Amino acid sequence: MCPDHMYAGAGLACLAVLLLVHHKHIPKRLTLPELQPAIMLVDKPGAILGTINILACLAFLAAAPVLGWELWLVTLVSAGLHALYNFVAYVVFKGRWCTQHQHQQQQVEVELGRAASGTAERGSTADLVVHTTQRQQQQQVEPVDSS
Repeated sequence: MCPDHMYAGAGLACLAVLLLVHHKHIPKRLTLPELQPAIMLVDKPGAILGTINILACLAFLAAAPVLGWELWLVTLVSAGLHALYNFVAYVVFKGRWCTQHQHQQQQVEVELGRAASGTAERGSTADLVVHTTQRQQQQQVEPVDSS
């Protein structure tokens, strides 16, 4: 069995090798996009249920040894509850119950339409999509001939 400090040393050695090999691909400055959380959050009721579910799961996991419960059973019930929600929301109702979802899809389509026409505001979600796509196209590296 190796001591913990050997694992840390191995991790640092791997990081050093990765930095040496890929230092040219790491940008000097990162620009953070301005994201609008309201557009990114598609399923608000699901997010609320998921938050309550994970907090309850953590609380029951902490209390499980005192109550004599098996830990796997607590996590299974929590995962099953959220899986049931997802099944009902997206398979049974096909997302129709969420008008917010449809409204947000329309907003994203409008933003992407503005980006395609070149009228998107700087820093908007559509602007981010366009610039990310352009950067990916510019950064395509041709394969190196190893012969």
